[in-house]
Amino acid sequence: MPHIDEHSKPFQKLILRNIFGSFLVMLIVINFAVYYAQFNVIINNARTSLVEIAEKSAEHVSYASHEKIISNDQQQSSEYKEIIEYFTNVMHGNPLIFDIYTLRPTDDPNIMTFVTAARETQDANNDNYIDDSELRPDIGELYDVSNQEDLKNGLYVPSSDNEIVADKWGQWLSGYAPIKNDKGEPIAVLGVDIAASDIIAQRRSVGMPLLYIDIVLIPLLMLLSYLIAKKISKPFKTLAIGMQRVSHGELDYRLPLSGNKTEMMYEKLFNNMLGMYDNEINHLKRKKDGDFSS
Repeated sequence: MPHIDEHSKPFQKLILRNIFGSFLVMLIVINFAVYYAQFNVIINNARTSLVEIAEKSAEHVSYASHEKIISNDQQQSSEYKEIIEYFTNVMHGNPLIFDIYTLRPTDDPNIMTFVTAARETQDANNDNYIDDSELRPDIGELYDVSNQEDLKNGLYVPSSDNEIVADKWGQWLSGYAPIKNDKGEPIAVLGVDIAASDIIAQRRSVGMPLLYIDIVLIPLLMLLSYLIAKKISKPFKTLAIGMQRVSHGELDYRLPLSGNKTEMMYEKLFNNMLGMYDNEINHLKRKKDGDFSS
């Protein structure tokens, strides 16, 4: 017959595991919900900011000057320098911007050509070697936009990437706006890039505070789980000890009436059950003794 060790607290441990596990699951779910909600806010704010910068920048680009830039040897022309100087000033005022550039459509809707780009050729990773990702695009350099619907839309209305875009220069989140002529016709699209690494860095800034909060909350949840488990397991432990004593022959044992109203109700029911059982045994004994005497 199983024996109940009053010091082992099996019920309390079981309840503690279940309650603490439930708390942890809820904490994880809340963390993910807060994390993704905050990250979506960061992404949406970045997209809104990129579109605003692209729109304002496009308004300051002279379409007449832009139309004169045709060949790569015009990088030293006054028209090119004027546009690049303005883009550079915008980038200085917005440190997260990696590059501002313009693309001209071609007869192929999936191909555009670069016209201007503010980011100059430079050894960005300091490895004493200039690779393709560190080169400023040439005027007229082809750019495949077949998988960039948001960029294509930017030729007609302000737009932004719905997800991170990768090309030979890296990974980006970009905003776009059309450059229009005096007839309101789009002649080029202006793009503003933020490096995906900067977005990821902001994502970490959301995750770390949640981690610090969890470090504080987990011990508190464990303590709360312990107190709840102790409270819930008390009547189960009392009943288990009572049933064990009765099963060992202590039929006159009764539970002490203690605790709250609910606990006392179960203790009374247990005691009443034993009382009825005891009365039935006594009745059978009296009947048996009466049969023998007759």
